Amino acid sequence: MTPTTTEDPASNRVLIRFHEDPGEPIRRILTASGFLYSPIMGAWCRVLNERGKAAARQALQSIKLQT
Repeated sequence: MTPTTTEDPASNRVLIRFHEDPGEPIRRILTASGFLYSPIMGAWCRVLNERGKAAARQALQSIKLQT
């Protein structure tokens, strides 16, 4: 499971998408990093700013350690 990270300036969001449903441990990592799931966007979202970008990098590192 490899997540895809995208910066969407139009919606002012950092997006993390998965090809399959992430398990509970990964969802905990994302929520602890300030991400919320948006069913409309089909992605885990956070405000696009320096803190949001840093949180995405940190969450992805933590997810790699889980898998």
